[in-house]
Amino acid sequence: MKIESILSWMVVPDETTEGNPCFVVYDLDLHGCMGQGLTEEEATADWLEARKEYLNEEGNGRRT
Repeated sequence: MKIESILSWMVVPDETTEGNPCFVVYDLDLHGCMGQGLTEEEATADWLEARKEYLNEEGNGRRT
């Protein structure tokens, strides 16, 4: 049996604190898990890394 993983996220255009354009990716399944970058690709890569760290912390009992 094959199990597939479906990731739910939302990409939002935003601005840095200096007013420069950037993108933020919000994980719709993991509260507080997000990534950001100057491009959608950078933001998505940052989010995927954050998601991996989030799940690792959760698995080690450090997140409630």
